[in-house]
Amino acid sequence: MKVFKFGGASIRDAAAIKHVANIVSSFGRPLVVVVSAMGKTTNALEQVVEAACNGNDAGTRLQEILDSHEAVLAELDPKLLTMYRPATEQDVQRSQRYLERAYNLPFDLVYDQVVSLGELLSTTLVSLYLNNRGIGNTWVDIRDYIRTDNTYRDGRVDWTFTEGKVAEKLAPMLADGGLVVTQGFLGSTNEGQTTTLGREGSDYTASILAYCLGAECVMVWKDVPGVLNADPRYFERATKIDHLSYHDAIEMTYYGAKVIHPKTIQPLQRKKIPLHVRSFIKPEGSGTVISDLTEPGFVPPMIVVKPNQVMYTLSTPDFSFIAEDHLSYIYEQFARSRVKMNLVQHSAISLRVCFDQDERKQGPLYDALEARFEVKEDKPLKLLTLRYYNEDLLAQMKKGSQVLLEERSRNTAQLLLWEKEDGDGLKE
Repeated sequence: MKVFKFGGASIRDAAAIKHVANIVSSFGRPLVVVVSAMGKTTNALEQVVEAACNGNDAGTRLQEILDSHEAVLAELDPKLLTMYRPATEQDVQRSQRYLERAYNLPFDLVYDQVVSLGELLSTTLVSLYLNNRGIGNTWVDIRDYIRTDNTYRDGRVDWTFTEGKVAEKLAPMLADGGLVVTQGFLGSTNEGQTTTLGREGSDYTASILAYCLGAECVMVWKDVPGVLNADPRYFERATKIDHLSYHDAIEMTYYGAKVIHPKTIQPLQRKKIPLHVRSFIKPEGSGTVISDLTEPGFVPPMIVVKPNQVMYTLSTPDFSFIAEDHLSYIYEQFARSRVKMNLVQHSAISLRVCFDQDERKQGPLYDALEARFEVKEDKPLKLLTLRYYNEDLLAQMKKGSQVLLEERSRNTAQLLLWEKEDGDGLKE
């Protein structure tokens, strides 16, 4: 039994969805197909939520998203619209009710109830089309299976409940060679509220299901030939890595590599389930295999670029040392604000910490820190993480840039640089 995950780019239009159907039909059963929201739908729904929470019109924007999905389905087969509209009506109306009350509700709660609509629409569409093509499948609401806590936008999985529910209800659907189509990114609370697993969390969903089902493998279908040693948007000579260890994959996703969601690897590693990253453009390609390699062979230097970074430099007003009590308070405020520290450097009288820019979270964090420290803010910055670096590569990355912060370990180096107004300066 395999678990497939198709991202938004792989179902961006009618032609892409037909291609997905071809890929699915070329593999055996049983099979679980995890599908993300279509194209840029998540971005568009985020804008809908922002508008509603700011008291602006969101209905028109939401309708445009709904119309775009129906246009794709009409291109595939107009007859399917008569089944699609009733199947999605309840979720659409639920999202509309939250948008109407958004101004008086917590942003993260509204976000999860509305943005989740993208996956519900896309999976309904894909499931109907596959059935229409003679590729019989069962549409499943993943919220009935993946239970999380009430941490909206970053739900923490209740593994005991989830494993039990998957074994009880989902596994029998696959026992006789079944095909299940379901959503990535989503879960639900004990109270039945929709949660999301973190941005780009569909990879994690595939990993959760593979773990619970004891899958043979997970295949993540991307618009790249596999895992590359660098982002081709920044580096023209980025090369594909054929084999990668779980450990290296965890390190690179933790530091911000976008090809796989950071939480994806550990459940697979626990049961030694390999992860294949394949190209949906050229599905015959070998892709990259992430597995329990004891001797992975040669791995080229891997480079991760994280733009839109902020650095806070914290010092005490009374010029005292940054001691354990100060560190405890600082880490507590970052945890409460749900801001992940990407790089920390501690000296006797100051602490510098780098994190992703997020205005909604930054305000409360800044206020909490300023209550006890002098806070200096630097932005916009970019963070480079180099795994298996060498001195020549470090010198190349620093060339023409002002380095604000540098940290090194045996295998990994990190550089915090000023963003350049005329581009990132990294294209080779």
